[in-house]
Amino acid sequence: MTTTHDDNATTWRDLADVEAIWDKRLHCEITTNRGTRCRRPASWRINVHGCEQRLMCTGHLHRWQQRTLAVLRVDGRTRCGMCGLWFTSMETVCGIVAL
Repeated sequence: MTTTHDDNATTWRDLADVEAIWDKRLHCEITTNRGTRCRRPASWRINVHGCEQRLMCTGHLHRWQQRTLAVLRVDGRTRCGMCGLWFTSMETVCGIVAL
């Protein structure tokens, strides 16, 4: 006698969980000056060379880019506060993907 294992119940439950949040908007993960999380929708995912990954709204992304580029213009390089590596261009600092 052969027995078969049927995972369809788990698979369908997982699919239902995904469908339930499919249209949910992702929000910016940046903490504001008031100490609360930004309420704007995230439009970008930034990966800071593996040290940190965040979802950002366009406003916070632009501010982060401006600060980083200003340091690169003045000093010619910028240092990661997490891993200590030095970077000489925005392309090596991070990867940015539109959501």
